[in-house]
Amino acid sequence: MKMKIQFRPDADRVAQRAYERYEARGREDGHDMEDWLEAERELKQDVSSDATTAVRGEVNSDEAA
Repeated sequence: MKMKIQFRPDADRVAQRAYERYEARGREDGHDMEDWLEAERELKQDVSSDATTAVRGEVNSDEAA
């Protein structure tokens, strides 16, 4: 049975990433919700990629034994 773990990024990290997006756009107002949601998505994706890499590393380690 596969378990799916729900990851929720830390609000401070999301806020920092959302602010980076705001600055990259030239500090254009009116996109705060979009920036926040995109920052959450990016951070979740980063963790998902890290977890996949870790699992693959464990599989490869088991195969080597």
